[in-house]
Amino acid sequence: MKRTILLVLMVVMTSSPCFAQEIEPAGMFSIEGTLWYAPFAWIIFPHFRQIPPSMTDIGFSGGVVYTPQWSQPNVTNTLYIDMVAASFFMYTADNNPEEGWELMLVNEYALGMVQPTIGVGFMISYQTQILSLIPIVYMALLIKIDDNWTPPEQIMSISPNQGEQGTTLTDVSIWSRNTTFDDDSPVEISFDPPDGLTISNINVISNTVIEFDLDIAVDAPVGTKRVIVTYDDGRKVVDSSDATYGFEVTEPAPPGEIVSISPNEGEQGTTLTDVTIMGADTTFEDDGVSAIGLMPPGGVTVSNINIISNTEIEFDLEIAIDAPVGSKGVIATQGGIGYLNNGEVVFEILEKTN
Repeated sequence: MKRTILLVLMVVMTSSPCFAQEIEPAGMFSIEGTLWYAPFAWIIFPHFRQIPPSMTDIGFSGGVVYTPQWSQPNVTNTLYIDMVAASFFMYTADNNPEEGWELMLVNEYALGMVQPTIGVGFMISYQTQILSLIPIVYMALLIKIDDNWTPPEQIMSISPNQGEQGTTLTDVSIWSRNTTFDDDSPVEISFDPPDGLTISNINVISNTVIEFDLDIAVDAPVGTKRVIVTYDDGRKVVDSSDATYGFEVTEPAPPGEIVSISPNEGEQGTTLTDVTIMGADTTFEDDGVSAIGLMPPGGVTVSNINIISNTEIEFDLEIAIDAPVGSKGVIATQGGIGYLNNGEVVFEILEKTN
């Protein structure tokens, strides 16, 4: 019932001639460029209780309703109308949860009324959750806290957000909000602390997206770096202080190695099936295995290589009747790189007994 009432109100706002006229009195009667805070907010369905007000700021700028934490990109439908007696606003927000946040709110429908000259108002918000059939309805009292507000410029993410020492990353992307990189170039990118990082080939994709190449020195200090973008001839600076993460320099992943072969011996003139190589820190499945060899070569033939997982391979091994007796080292060529366990993992060719 509550959902039906709220949807009817939204339809009335968008279709009624008196609302659609978008009367815009100047100055004190307009909510354009204002910021509102909710000192009191309540859940009114499915149960009644007061909630913390920390996520209830609402801003109005450039025809867009900015919802909590300025998450404007999540707002898919907005409307606000200035009138003398009161101003009305409406927005629809579709939140796309990150991995691990599947139970967060995913849809929100909000309707509000404020009086700019007095600086008070209220809003009602209808929200749904993944895996839940029960909606949540919020109501909040709004107080105007700023008459000259603009949405803050923010770096929201950098992708990829990490890289190993001694590598070069191409087409690293910075995503931001409320910036004007394309309109107000030139753009400079830096990191804090900057040690060991070299930036090149900066490419401004749009007002909110930049790409560049990043060279990470082999001795670059490990740790998280703050990302800083300076543009408009140095007049504007935005950084990743408020972002979920900055850029992290990491140590190189440990080299993969072969740790065992089973069986680890066979007689001259025999064929072994499903011989198994086990690896550690290997990526057999991800990067592929182009060859398996026994060193020194000669007297053995490998066939039917079957990659079971990133750390397991099976194959068939034919041992010639005249294969040299003795130990052979085991090599698996993974992604063009040979992994060898320095002679500790060996296959023993035994003299034929019969």
